[in-house]
Amino acid sequence: RVVAGPLAGAIAGVSGGSIGGVIYVVFGKPALNIAVGLLTGVVGGAALGLVGALTTGTRNRGHINR
Repeated sequence: RVVAGPLAGAIAGVSGGSIGGVIYVVFGKPALNIAVGLLTGVVGGAALGLVGALTTGTRNRGHINR
């Protein structure tokens, strides 16, 4: 679970960040915004995914997980 959270966050962040960077370029900003959006998206998404993975969880109260 701890690995899945940052991985899912990084995937979501990279998609959002890269699309955001492309939108900036479409509106006349430098192409560097694609790389910056991609990098900040992956780092931010992984960080938030890690926080989510560490702060949430299931409580096993003697039940058998199937």
